[in-house]
Amino acid sequence: MKAGTYACQCSYHYYGLNCETSEDDCTLDNNPCQMQLGTTCVDCARYLPSPTGFGQGAPNPDCAQGFTCEAATGGNVGPAPEPVGLSE
Repeated sequence: MKAGTYACQCSYHYYGLNCETSEDDCTLDNNPCQMQLGTTCVDCARYLPSPTGFGQGAPNPDCAQGFTCEAATGGNVGPAPEPVGLSE
């Protein structure tokens, strides 16, 4: 193999740079933001990408719980896309 040509694929229902999760914390926890009026739950990655490209990176300071409660924008708010570099 040439350097930089090795790649892994995540199993079904797993995603993220390191295939770290299969859960949507907003649905898994039955909308943890429901008691905060005017907010909507946004699922996010608990860990940042590893600087080496292998293993799990440092905890994500903006997403310690796996979700954030953000101001509702009105209308039909869908799930947020995975951050760039964290999807398959």
